[in-house]
Amino acid sequence: MADPNARLAALMDEGGFSHKSLARAVVGAAARSGVDITCDHTYVSRWLKGAIPRGDMPRFIADAIGSKLGRRLTIDDIGMGDAAVSAVQPDLGLDFADRPEAVTTTVADLWRADLAEAEPLVRALPDSAAWNEASVRWLVSPPDGELTRSGNRAVGAVDVEMVRSTADAFSMLDGKFGGGHARRALIQYLQTDVRPMLDGTYSDGVGKQLHSAVAEALMLADGCRMTAACMALPSAISSRRCA
Repeated sequence: MADPNARLAALMDEGGFSHKSLARAVVGAAARSGVDITCDHTYVSRWLKGAIPRGDMPRFIADAIGSKLGRRLTIDDIGMGDAAVSAVQPDLGLDFADRPEAVTTTVADLWRADLAEAEPLVRALPDSAAWNEASVRWLVSPPDGELTRSGNRAVGAVDVEMVRSTADAFSMLDGKFGGGHARRALIQYLQTDVRPMLDGTYSDGVGKQLHSAVAEALMLADGCRMTAACMALPSAISSRRCA
């Protein structure tokens, strides 16, 4: 049986949340990210008992509580970080995602697992079959190209340029010193600074440029270790490809 989630309980108490009011707040946080979810007080009871919800639910919980408390919370703050990493499977990122939201979730999970040096990924061998399948699906049946999003922060061309400039700086370091120099710092930047951008508010044009910039950063960081996720990011972005 999982250990009770004391961090989540403490934050709920600080924010004056009941089980039902937190469930409503989580639904609202998901809606602000353009995601429709089901959540009620029984879900909250399971989380307090130590259950870790799948997908983006931990992030929605953190966003919901953080909005009430007036500060940004991470899934570590709500007591779900370590458990989320321990639940990582070696096939994470090998399936071609056909929705931008799914791609964002996958790469964020990979960034977190990478920083934590999650054993399933550290020991995993490259899967050429997954790369071939992702390539074919990208060419034959690419996802819908619409990348307009409505999230918690506005993202514009300046933000996209910042991502590109930062990736260029890391590329210069790698070219000068080799050996994936400063790679971990790049992954940390993507997880801490870029992930909130992907969940922000932007037009289709800015969204395409943003996803393109992130895809290029992924190639620099991992040599496309993220296979299908790397392929899906630029799937609706003109001629920029992860191949």
